[in-house]
Amino acid sequence: MNRDKLFRAIEDRTGLEIPSNMLYIPDTQGQDDKSVNLVTGCHRIVVSLNGDFEPYSPTVMFHGWDRNGFACYVYGHGGTVMDSHYIFDYDKLKFNQVEALTSFNCERFMATIAFLNADGICSEIGVSCKGYINDELVIEDFRYFEMTKKIVCNFEYFDSRNGFINT
Repeated sequence: MNRDKLFRAIEDRTGLEIPSNMLYIPDTQGQDDKSVNLVTGCHRIVVSLNGDFEPYSPTVMFHGWDRNGFACYVYGHGGTVMDSHYIFDYDKLKFNQVEALTSFNCERFMATIAFLNADGICSEIGVSCKGYINDELVIEDFRYFEMTKKIVCNFEYFDSRNGFINT
């Protein structure tokens, strides 16, 4: 999936216009991917939400790519091919845990978790993610944050090999 389609998918679900640099994902190790020994294989991410997250209409988007930057197939529950991305929209399907996995040629797999605070509600939310490569748990990470009246939209990024990425 190209970046423009991903931005449009997020905009459709959140109602916000996303700046083009919003989904830039820096390498968390500060290294060029070509110099890092990446593991090619089937990547899987499990995202769990807890706290009072319902008012924020969370959306979780999964997307993966290979060493050359081409999109990998992403699979949903039961092995259903969902194209080059998979989107869970809380307003359409109530969830507190979602997961997706990639084809076997994947080297990077990301989950973008978006929360929309259109009503200016204040509460605390926890996001727990697990990243697997070839069915082996690589990283488990937890992020806890507070939504305030000033936060209109919050994005959290999780990489299947490095955990949460600070943007």
